[in-house]
Amino acid sequence: MRYRQLDALRGVAALTVVFHHLFMAFPGSEAHVSVFDLSSWAFWETWMKYTPLRAFVNGRPAVVLFFVLSGFVLAASFEKRALPYQDYLIRRFCRIYLPFAIAIAFAVSLFMLSPRGPIAGLTEWFNASSWTAAPSVDVVAGHLAMTGREAHIQLNNVTWSLIHELRISALFPLIVLLAVWNWRVTLAALALLWLASEVAGGFAEEGSILASILDTGGYVLFFGVGAICFYNRQRLAAVAAKLPVSAICVAALVAMAIPAGAPASELLYGLASTALIGAAIGHQRIQPVFTSSPLLWLGTISYSLYLFHLPIILFALRHWYGAVDNRLLVVGIMATSLMTAQIAYWLVEKPSDQLGRTLSRRHRLA
Repeated sequence: MRYRQLDALRGVAALTVVFHHLFMAFPGSEAHVSVFDLSSWAFWETWMKYTPLRAFVNGRPAVVLFFVLSGFVLAASFEKRALPYQDYLIRRFCRIYLPFAIAIAFAVSLFMLSPRGPIAGLTEWFNASSWTAAPSVDVVAGHLAMTGREAHIQLNNVTWSLIHELRISALFPLIVLLAVWNWRVTLAALALLWLASEVAGGFAEEGSILASILDTGGYVLFFGVGAICFYNRQRLAAVAAKLPVSAICVAALVAMAIPAGAPASELLYGLASTALIGAAIGHQRIQPVFTSSPLLWLGTISYSLYLFHLPIILFALRHWYGAVDNRLLVVGIMATSLMTAQIAYWLVEKPSDQLGRTLSRRHRLA
């Protein structure tokens, strides 16, 4: 069973991550203003930082939505066909890892063609979180090994989420079994795992492999929520259908505008993601929006857009920030990112997925 409107929801989430990285690169994102000073509201950055509009430039809620959607879609694939575990792993590895590896190579190529060092006028986030070390053999190997260390995501730091996704994918059949057995007990157990991961993470060295593994333990919750949503989709859709769709969307927007790192913010992101999925599958009025051609196209290229946009942002700003009007620069980055995502979908994502299907089929016949 495939809900096309969820593809569109994934596309919107990917676009939000692009907006997030663009917003974080420019100095307005780090400006400290007083919300009680009326003059500060003359700047669009104030509105994006201190109102629910922040949801459109807030990257972490979008990633949590990715995780919940992955849980939903993977659970649907298990109901449709019972793949042997090894075949499932082969397909999942090809689907996630091969495009990931190409995206790392893409980032290395753009890094080598770019000026080195910090770019004056851009933010600390831009200068200190990406392209901080040259792509030596050890650095690239660490990225490809998916260690999760901070030093091994800096070439393309969106890949942190794919590390968790691939790890959790290996456990997902067990999550499905638990969700089918008793979803309430499963949800409670995964919530406790999230809490334990949060507490233990406070004692782990920041940016270490251990910290990354503990984060993975916490994110299992959101894949589990997605699976539970799928197995209770009729109930979820019925509940959502009884509520005004505008109220659901506004409440989700407010929850997703909460700054990342705020206490229990990720739990609220997960709740908002559940509400959006319920609205997408349960509200007839919103179906035409989520099944419109532009959003479905955006959903189709969402994984490639997520993977390839950040190196483009880093490359473009390192070359042309200060030399080209910022508005033209942003438009150019957006257009290039969307075109690159389409090309990567054709040349990388689809062939990787097809290779996984072919290898798993050969494995079954062997």
